[in-house]
Amino acid sequence: MAFLKGDPDKKLIRDIDAARTSRDNLIERLKVAEALVPECKAAAQRLAVDSADDAALDRAEDEVRRAQDRVGTFSAALDEIKAQIVVLEKEQADRAGKKQRQATADEIEAIKVELAASWNVLDPAITRATEAARRMSDVVLDAHPLTAFLMNVRTELGPAVTMIVADAEARAKATIAGTAPPTISKASPALVETPKPEPVKLERLFAIQPIMFANTAGHIRRVPRFSHVDLNEQQAAHARRMQVVTDDPQRIKELTRRRASQQLPELHHCFDLDKGTPPSGDPNLMIRHSSTGSGRGVSDVSDVSDVFDATPTKEGPFEIYQGKPQDMMVPVTPAVGTGTRKAEDGEDR
Repeated sequence: MAFLKGDPDKKLIRDIDAARTSRDNLIERLKVAEALVPECKAAAQRLAVDSADDAALDRAEDEVRRAQDRVGTFSAALDEIKAQIVVLEKEQADRAGKKQRQATADEIEAIKVELAASWNVLDPAITRATEAARRMSDVVLDAHPLTAFLMNVRTELGPAVTMIVADAEARAKATIAGTAPPTISKASPALVETPKPEPVKLERLFAIQPIMFANTAGHIRRVPRFSHVDLNEQQAAHARRMQVVTDDPQRIKELTRRRASQQLPELHHCFDLDKGTPPSGDPNLMIRHSSTGSGRGVSDVSDVSDVFDATPTKEGPFEIYQGKPQDMMVPVTPAVGTGTRKAEDGEDR
């Protein structure tokens, strides 16, 4: 009965193991037999030197011939067992190859079925989407290109799927027959989602001077003063060192009221937060409040016209800096009747 025959693959493995054991045993016995031949020859020669009689020499020569015959027997048996092992290993390889080919054919069949089933679901969906887009084109003109695209997709995908399914069936048959590779080539990398880079940690600050920096996309961005801006760690550090930003809520609230519609500043007027350098062009006058004023530190203005107009004024607690911050301090003491100081809220005081 069939269930008593056992697994043929396991039986083949047992036969190969037994043949290899016999081969190893014959190799050891052949070594012993080959070593015995010169010993028997040496014994016969000693008898001849000692002038032994013919009967003694006959016995010694018989021993030599038996040792030589034993070597021949073991050598022939070893050749035979080696040939058996080759046959058994070839049968094992053929069985494994047949299994591999069948597994590959089954995998191809599964992929083919999945592709056909996916198209059977996609085809009606594309048909409905095409009809809906066609009707929508009567309402929205931009729907015409979408309609044409969907029609082309349905026209081209259907025959392509049919052709690929037929080619897959032929490949599966060729794989089983042995005329195609036994495995599916993995030369083309599978479509995998590219891991997204870790998001850059940004800090929101408030610019009080024109600044520029490279954003996360690598594009140079210019930001006018009195604007919120998101900076990375290095940019924020440079901005704080050059005192061109603030994160003081009260100060931001005050300065936001003064913000007006501004054009983007010129590059040579911007502080570079990537390099940590001041503007490359001739710097404007940057105004600071003195210790006798509001005590806010760096002012939010970069032009004298934000503080003084052409009308007379009394002197105010302001200090004007020319060039880089803290390079030069010139106390401003305008003569009476030559200037008027503006308050931060736009009203004269």
